Amino acid sequence: MDTIQLEGIFEEGAEFTRKEEERIRKTLDGLESPFGFSYCDVLESGVSYRRNETKIIVKLSFPRFYFENNAHLITTYAECAKVQKHFVEQLKEDNLLSKIKAIRIKRVDIPFTYLIEEGKNFYDYTNVFKVLALAFTKTYKEIEVKSIVDTLKKREQTIIYADTPTISAYNKKITIYNQMKNLDSKNREPIDMERTLEKYPDLPRRMRIEMSKRIKRKEMSLKEFGEYKLFKEYLKKYKRELKELLFDEELLDGVYEEGVENLSEILDEEKEYRGNSFTYKKFVSEYKEDIYDYKILREALKIVIAKEKTRESAITEIRKELNIQEEKKGIIVIGVRGIVEDIADTIKKSFKGQRKKKVEKDEWEDSPF
Repeated sequence: MDTIQLEGIFEEGAEFTRKEEERIRKTLDGLESPFGFSYCDVLESGVSYRRNETKIIVKLSFPRFYFENNAHLITTYAECAKVQKHFVEQLKEDNLLSKIKAIRIKRVDIPFTYLIEEGKNFYDYTNVFKVLALAFTKTYKEIEVKSIVDTLKKREQTIIYADTPTISAYNKKITIYNQMKNLDSKNREPIDMERTLEKYPDLPRRMRIEMSKRIKRKEMSLKEFGEYKLFKEYLKKYKRELKELLFDEELLDGVYEEGVENLSEILDEEKEYRGNSFTYKKFVSEYKEDIYDYKILREALKIVIAKEKTRESAITEIRKELNIQEEKKGIIVIGVRGIVEDIADTIKKSFKGQRKKKVEKDEWEDSPF
């Protein structure tokens, strides 16, 4: 669990002076968990008066309830419940915030964490992101998957798969990002990276696959929100949608079949055009964008080259060249499909079979997944 966006609905007819509106904003922005961390952010301009309704939009960060930034991993229902319960208690105890009588959930973000291989970097998984993008666009054919790139180093740090051409207008969105690089953009203050890494040493290896959806549901009372099993309700739905959009076996098979067909046609054309000057080294270098998995090229060679010995020789030559390229540039080309399946399996198993983990000693019972 990561963040939720919600609307706090004030009692009917509620109006405030500018001074009171500013105090409401500051109080919510300043909410601290029992651990001493700020976890609530007021969005937009603060209190608004729309459609005969007075409301305020806020974002709750579940990880920041337990640590100063989003590096903390929420792993239990109980951790989420504690955040919701504390938030409701804070509303009830303040003379202005106590005028909030209902909560309307507008967005829920749930991330899944995949640990990349030791010695690898996030951008080394570029071909994995490409395979997932090709799978995603089989469902959303008119959509272009967007990426946020480190301009100077030309390295991807965030990839966004949204169901609308304009990302900000999305109804559902999948974001894959380098969590360590992402922390600064999600935190109010500069990150104390030394302290963060001391507490969360696996942070540099974290690839996050985050599902975000805009939610349409009726408002609920504060009591209902405080007791609502939010994480439990959306976890299964999000896992199912991630599988359907990115990791479905038939989708992925289709991506690979199209890749094989495309490469076999290119191979035929190049061999015919270049004749005796054709080399697999040059081919791999020139068409690296189309070779997003060695497996695709290997299967294409089976179509193009009939003689087994000639084909095996070509496969050996190509694999050698791909190994050289991978070692030199880091970009993974061999075993991409296996990594995609490993990520899918990690998501499937996420939050299952966790051992009981108490937030505080002798605190209320935790519910493992």
